[in-house]
Amino acid sequence: MRRKVTGKLISVLVAVTLLYSLLPAGVLAAPGSVGQIYTVLGDSIPTGYGLLFDSDGTAIRPSGELVPGSYPQLFGSAIGAAETNILCRDGFRTTETLRLIDPSFEQELQAAGNEQNRFFSDAFVSEFADMTPEEFRELQSKAIRQVEQADIITINLANNDTLTYALMHNIIKSEYYDSYGLHPDLRESLIGFLGSLLGVGPVISGTDFLVTALAFMMEGFGTYQTLWNRMIPRILELNPDVEIYVVGMYNPFQHLKLTDFSLVEFGRIANVFVNMVNDFMKNGSPYTDRYTFVDVPDTEVFSMNAVTNPGFAEDFILKIHPNQAGHQYITQQLLSAYTAKHGSDSINRNPSGTGMPFTDVNTSTPYLEDIQYCYAHRYMAGTSGTTFDPSLLMTRAMFVTALRAVRNSGSSTNVFLPFTDVPVNEYYYEPVKWAYAAGITAGTSPTTFGSNDYVTREQMVQMLYRYAGSPVFSGSAAQYADAGEMEAYAGTSLLWAAASGIIDVSDGRLHPKQAVSRAELALAIHHLSTL
Repeated sequence: MRRKVTGKLISVLVAVTLLYSLLPAGVLAAPGSVGQIYTVLGDSIPTGYGLLFDSDGTAIRPSGELVPGSYPQLFGSAIGAAETNILCRDGFRTTETLRLIDPSFEQELQAAGNEQNRFFSDAFVSEFADMTPEEFRELQSKAIRQVEQADIITINLANNDTLTYALMHNIIKSEYYDSYGLHPDLRESLIGFLGSLLGVGPVISGTDFLVTALAFMMEGFGTYQTLWNRMIPRILELNPDVEIYVVGMYNPFQHLKLTDFSLVEFGRIANVFVNMVNDFMKNGSPYTDRYTFVDVPDTEVFSMNAVTNPGFAEDFILKIHPNQAGHQYITQQLLSAYTAKHGSDSINRNPSGTGMPFTDVNTSTPYLEDIQYCYAHRYMAGTSGTTFDPSLLMTRAMFVTALRAVRNSGSSTNVFLPFTDVPVNEYYYEPVKWAYAAGITAGTSPTTFGSNDYVTREQMVQMLYRYAGSPVFSGSAAQYADAGEMEAYAGTSLLWAAASGIIDVSDGRLHPKQAVSRAELALAIHHLSTL
């Protein structure tokens, strides 16, 4: 005989099913006060996963570096952190955090009888499993030192302790999960279960899987509470005076629907679980008076397809992470908590709002979104750590260097370069050789490239047109007042670039002889990359 399942339990079950990962979780420029050390503990959210992409459009998984636009970078900048330490990684739980900051916990984990816990920890963070004992001890010493020296610590942990832990058991045993992506069998099981729950399909065997997952989730939550209550006093043992901010969980499935045509956003039922975890962090731990809880319920994430949409599983892990607006929101929530303690004068009140470290770029800078895109994708860097120089005119050498970065191309070792103005020891030697070998440029003469000449619009778009494979295009130049100024070779490429948004022709002119600025290059690269 089947036991009755209460409405609340069903809600939790569905929440577990929906979630592979529920992650705990505006932007300011130079700080109002300086010199603080800020240390970040957590999982993949504070690493900035989802803010950086490689040339193929694949999200880069940061590993200890401070990612521009991530809330640790934004918050650290706002509070005047002289140093920001990233002690968070993809897959981190309280277990892995304790391994880093508590040698006695690591010894317990390595002891006989703890093989399963050690196996799971290494599975969550393969970086640990790949380290030699000496390398791990070195990382551990560094982590302890960064906690000891911190003035401010933020913590983001809970999801991997509970939901990911619950699914890992079934994933390993049933092969429902396939290497950082939602396994098709798991997706079908999810759809079938939800269909049976809503009365639109037969009951499926996946229900047994869900009940088992719920049991492991609750087991994980119990372990999480125990280890949380060990982690907080360990931090305070290392640094009794540190100021701690705990960032709460958010529900990335707030707007998730069963089908593309559904009116009901049933993903909101996941709030049952989110609220349970947040309530423990706010009220359930005996150490709540030693830290400040920061609620982040309205964190914006990447757009997600409906469950029955074939695209649901695509980039699933990426889509549950905050986008740029989400990181800015978390930053503002943290700053509200920070200023409640320290006063509004404790942070800079002139926000740049750009998510980048450049003091010469603000929300009114032309082509701001294009600059942000190129910076986030590592296509363009600043001219210094704090400047982008958006108005700086580009030389031809600078242009091909940026274009090669977009392509992420290697060396063209077997190509003879005929240009006498491209010395082998210059930074642009390999980029020019690549562009020449690829037929993107033939130089300004048979023996010169014009390395230090400013690149004009018509020169730039001609090289971009060749880079794009010389697509077939036809259009009329009659609408442009200065069409007569362009060289014959650039006619098609200029019109193609104008139609594609690669150049700005909002004033009705092509400006073929105009030198290209860094901001205009960002516009070109952004639109070229999204064609």
